[in-house]
Amino acid sequence: MRFWWFQDNIIVLINNFMDKTRKNMEETGWASVSAYDMDIHKAYQIKGTVEFKTWGSEVKRGKAMAQKIFEERGMRLPAKEAIILTPKEIYYLQPGPSAGKLVK
Repeated sequence: MRFWWFQDNIIVLINNFMDKTRKNMEETGWASVSAYDMDIHKAYQIKGTVEFKTWGSEVKRGKAMAQKIFEERGMRLPAKEAIILTPKEIYYLQPGPSAGKLVK
């Protein structure tokens, strides 16, 4: 289930059941996500700083997404908060000579 989206220069993640991951982000102030584009066969690791929001438009959108999933699948998701990831570093992940290198 997709519980994230791009918004301007940030990535918004919705926290439904994070525990250990949430604690790690709170302790370090950083997060890392990986993404793969099947159409162009490119993979990236995105590292950045995080902030937590328990109200606002991002949380409202997350709760609307959770409600839609409940209506479609009968699955309750709490959409507790929005985690705002501001990218600081992006690395190539696909196999080959660029793997692990910083995207310029």
